[in-house]
Amino acid sequence: MENRSSPPGDGRRSLQQKWSMTAPIETVRQHIASSYANLARAHAAVESGLHSYSRTHHMIRARLFKGLSTGTMSMRSLYDDEKVKLNAPKACCYCGATVALTIDHLIPKIRGGPDYADNLVWACKSCNSSKSDTDLLEWCKSKRTFPSLLLLRRYTKLIAKYCEQHELLDTLLRDAQQKNLPFRLELLPYSFPALDSLVLWVPAIESQSQIAKSSEQSGEPELPITLI
Repeated sequence: MENRSSPPGDGRRSLQQKWSMTAPIETVRQHIASSYANLARAHAAVESGLHSYSRTHHMIRARLFKGLSTGTMSMRSLYDDEKVKLNAPKACCYCGATVALTIDHLIPKIRGGPDYADNLVWACKSCNSSKSDTDLLEWCKSKRTFPSLLLLRRYTKLIAKYCEQHELLDTLLRDAQQKNLPFRLELLPYSFPALDSLVLWVPAIESQSQIAKSSEQSGEPELPITLI
């Protein structure tokens, strides 16, 4: 209810400012909401084959951020992400290799990542060995690459699920970062690379010669981007 001692509209404006994308991020819930909302904006644009954002994409981001921050909206189930994994070609989710595949824990098991399907992805031996027990986004940063949007979506949902189960969503972000979490919470991105450099899922590379050629051209295998 509006405070009658305040000028008309002031209460409404303060609420709008609180849930604006430009408002300071204070809690874990707001942090995850901001990253996920920006991911959704990128996903919508990439899925449409666009190279720039439109007003509609910005509206998607703002609406989702507000909904997730206030608890009036929620992320869709990881079931959707499992369908992506099952329907995608059997290939490394990091580089697209289709040979020497292993199972990788997206959130490393040794750091407390769950040992169930939602946290398991295909990875070639090279990427699995390189990533090891490193946080996904920290590893990507070290390779100067960005994960596919759908892989990032799965990862963000896993982080959100962990934080909900451990009652961390309304914890101040600065306090949560001091905890021994199995992931680098602060690395969830707010900004994304140019749309034409993002992909929804890493395309499969069928042969070793293609893998070698891809590595030579980029210096390192690049990680495509996948979303919401």
